[in-house]
Amino acid sequence: MFEQEELVPDNFIKKVLPLLPEERRKKALRYHNRVDRNNCVLTYLILKIALKDCFQIKDFTVQYGRYGKPFLKEYPNIFFSISHCKCGCVVAVADELVGIDIQNIIPFSWDVAEKVCCLEELGVLKQSTHKDREFIRMWTMKESFLKMTGEGIFGDLKSINTLEMDWIEVEERESNIIAICSQAK
Repeated sequence: MFEQEELVPDNFIKKVLPLLPEERRKKALRYHNRVDRNNCVLTYLILKIALKDCFQIKDFTVQYGRYGKPFLKEYPNIFFSISHCKCGCVVAVADELVGIDIQNIIPFSWDVAEKVCCLEELGVLKQSTHKDREFIRMWTMKESFLKMTGEGIFGDLKSINTLEMDWIEVEERESNIIAICSQAK
C-alpha cells in the first residue's frame, strides 16, 4: 500500500487549493498535518466529481447544520457525507440521508471503549481476539450513523448498539474500516 504522500504531490494540492471555495480553502489550511490538509482538499474534489456524475450538479454551496452536518444550500434533497483519515478519503452522495466514516486501525484502548460502547458491545470486545479491529468497526458504524442523523459525535455514543445495526454496510480493509449508513436501510 502506498502512503498518501506518495500519491498526492504537494504541487497538485498547491495548484487546486486556489480553486476551492474560500471556506473550504481556509478549513484545509487550518490543518497542521500535511496528510489531513491534503485529504481535506481531496474530499472536496471527490465530492465535486460525485455530485456532477450522480446528479449533474456543477455549482453548489456547502452550509452547516446545528451540529456541523454539511448540506447543499441549493439542493435540499441531495445529501452527502465525507470522511478522511491517514490512509484514505471517502465520500457518499445520495438522494436520501447518508453518513460515511473511515478510520485507521489503531491499538485498542479499554478507556476509550468504556466511554463509547454499550454493555453488549463491551461484552463482544472482551471475547474478541482482534479488539482493535472490532472496536474500530463499532466506532465507524456509530460515527456513520450519527453523521447520517446530523448529530455527529455530539450524539450519545453509548446509546447506539452496533450489534443491532446489521443494515449498516461495513468494508474492512487491511489498515482501515469504512462504514456507510443511509436512511433507506
